[in-house]
Amino acid sequence: MRNHTLNLYKIHNLSELNFSYKLVYFELPVIAGQEDRLNRQLQKIAMKVASLSGGPSAILKRDDRFHIAIPSDRHFEQTVINVVPSNVKVVLLPEIHSLHYSEIDESNVDVVQKFLDYEIRKQLSSNSQLWKLNSTQFFLKKPKYSNDESSINIYEGFTYKLLRLEDGNFYISLDLSSKYIDKHFLSHHINATNADSIGNRYKGKRCLYLNGDNWYATEIVGFGKPIIEHVFEHDGKEHNVYNYILAHAKSRKNEINKVMKPTDTTLIYKYPGRAMMPHNGATSLARIIYNTQDKEVQVLHKLSIKDPSRRFESISNYVKTYFRVITFNTKAVTVSKFPLVEKIRNFNFPELKFNNGELLKAGHPSTGAKTSLRDFASTRKQLIIRNGVLTKTIFDEQYLVVPDYLDKKLVEAFKKNVEYQIRTLAPAFIGYTIIRYKVLTNQSATIQLQEIERVLKQNNALDGFALFLLPDLSFDSKRHIKNFHDCLKNKFYPNLKVQCASSFKIKSFFKSYTAQENSNELIEFKVPEVSKPKFKSYIFNLAMEHLIVNRKWPFSLSKNLHYDIYIGIDVHDRHAGFTFFFKNGEKILFFPQEVPQKNRSQRAEKLKAGLLYDMIYAKLKEYIPMFSPNPNGIVIIRDGRSFGEEEKALRKVINTLASEGIINKETIKCGVVDLHKQSVIPLRIASQTNSYNNLENPMSGAYKLLNPKEGFIYNTGYPFQIPGSAKPLHLSLKTGDVEFIKVMEDLFCQAMLAFSAPDRSNSLPITIKLIDTLLEPLSGVFEQHDEDEEFEDSVIETI
Repeated sequence: MRNHTLNLYKIHNLSELNFSYKLVYFELPVIAGQEDRLNRQLQKIAMKVASLSGGPSAILKRDDRFHIAIPSDRHFEQTVINVVPSNVKVVLLPEIHSLHYSEIDESNVDVVQKFLDYEIRKQLSSNSQLWKLNSTQFFLKKPKYSNDESSINIYEGFTYKLLRLEDGNFYISLDLSSKYIDKHFLSHHINATNADSIGNRYKGKRCLYLNGDNWYATEIVGFGKPIIEHVFEHDGKEHNVYNYILAHAKSRKNEINKVMKPTDTTLIYKYPGRAMMPHNGATSLARIIYNTQDKEVQVLHKLSIKDPSRRFESISNYVKTYFRVITFNTKAVTVSKFPLVEKIRNFNFPELKFNNGELLKAGHPSTGAKTSLRDFASTRKQLIIRNGVLTKTIFDEQYLVVPDYLDKKLVEAFKKNVEYQIRTLAPAFIGYTIIRYKVLTNQSATIQLQEIERVLKQNNALDGFALFLLPDLSFDSKRHIKNFHDCLKNKFYPNLKVQCASSFKIKSFFKSYTAQENSNELIEFKVPEVSKPKFKSYIFNLAMEHLIVNRKWPFSLSKNLHYDIYIGIDVHDRHAGFTFFFKNGEKILFFPQEVPQKNRSQRAEKLKAGLLYDMIYAKLKEYIPMFSPNPNGIVIIRDGRSFGEEEKALRKVINTLASEGIINKETIKCGVVDLHKQSVIPLRIASQTNSYNNLENPMSGAYKLLNPKEGFIYNTGYPFQIPGSAKPLHLSLKTGDVEFIKVMEDLFCQAMLAFSAPDRSNSLPITIKLIDTLLEPLSGVFEQHDEDEEFEDSVIETI
């Protein structure tokens, strides 16, 4: 095993720091079966106590009773806190308790974690060189990249997490982060003459608000009158926005006056993710924050991508500059100069099974492998091309739905090519029926969808599968194209399953040919020789995606996983997706389920145990006898956070299936695992080498355990070629008796089932990837992802 560098910096002198505390006493009944409510009540009490005492707070349990701990130098008067359905009196006890480093255990570790993290965040927030996006993300006030050719500046910074590892030590985990900020103030885009007409486009967007030295993120709620006229009430008095800002500008008054004018439009905003009364500000003090999905950012994003060597160099510089100067109760916190180095284990690549019984085993020849790891991805694609897809089920009706303005001979040429490619991979493919729809220019998406629905009904084409060519939207933004694309899929699902492609892009591949050089008589459309390589790749990827929509899987694992049944679960807006994976993946089933619209008080991704039970029980009862008699294990993989409902549902499913003789309750293992694509712990690892770049991405399959039930796995390292640095998945076993390390290996094996782009890497296990592929468009809206990505999952863009 090679040495690997981890972005973990050890805190050396915890034993010298003073974590003395006082306890806050309160009476809160503990009711069996209502643990979720108890947790919410405790969190509310802790937050209120922190606010009253002006410092950190931590939940402690002593002698079977919950308390809140606050630093010994903090005080507050006894008060009553409403924690529905009751009021709780909280009293600060006078006794001071000491906590030495040697005494830290699971019962009191939160005291050290919360107290120390509070000081770190407080001191970072007060640093004049930084602005804070949220409690763990900080950015330099000076842009990292800025030039005259772009209207967007790139601000570099970092995200961090204080964590404790199994060795008992605390570490700072720090990674790079970038934000893309408009060079122009919002007043450049919005003014009194256009606020009513275009203001709605900006609602919900995030902005960086420059309130003097205090920079912070806001979310646009709307716009008001000019700031000299817009009046609001504060502390029982009325103020106009212009005068209020200047009155509180202090030393920054002259600087603010340079950019703020009395006629600027009022910005009405709130803090992102909060339910609160909106605040009032000036559009001339706010700049739009873009994310990596925005069209304006795509050409700039590559500037923020760093290979492992440059990434770790920057990480160490941030630790040195901002963390090695932290103090705690006047005592310097000693943070290591150097990142943690240790040997990292990795899982072996699984053997894959293709049509015609052909196998792919990659690795060293001593293991019996016939393919090198370097050639794993390219060979995976070639074996699909050579053998076709593994799934041999029949096809339902297939439609090619095209805009009416496309030349008929162009449509026929495209149809011929795509049908040939699909039949090469799946000989049972029946071919397309062409349906043409009228494109309504200057009409809303709703009107256009109604026209498409009319044509499909007229052709009795509301069931089956459709390859839909979007009208020429080359002039529009990618966001609007995707919105129309997703609304289209959602409109006809589940009876008609839709795969979309771009008419504009397809036209760009073809050239028209006439009978003679000077003739206007069109004979045919063909792809010129110079365009054939790109078209070949495009048409293959399009065919693969259409086969996936048709539930035709290209290959599987050659051997069964450690546990026989995996169930992937995720929620996208009003739809939940369930993927059932049996044994080696030759049998994978996907089912969507519409769920009620969530209100503001409900968590967007929480599913009730009853709904989960109904879906899982019904499907397992039907398919276990067919695909996995007497299974050895059932594991739920929850994309994001599980809420205890999954455990309740799975326990009931196990009991019911056992009572019906379908499974053996005495031998079957089960578990619920949370999978986080974006983790609050920004862990990165890099393999040490002797080459010019002394750090490189780890081997795909490398993993790091934080504890026996939590870890990270890197699915996109070597031999896959990715820009920048490999980003891991964060996994945690929430409940169950399965062996966590075996689940991690099973999920790595699932990630090697890169169906849509077999020659590229895939970060997600197929149980979750299929949900994203098949379910995400059903939300009917464009979902923003604010997190910075170093790479995209391996879906080739065919639009």
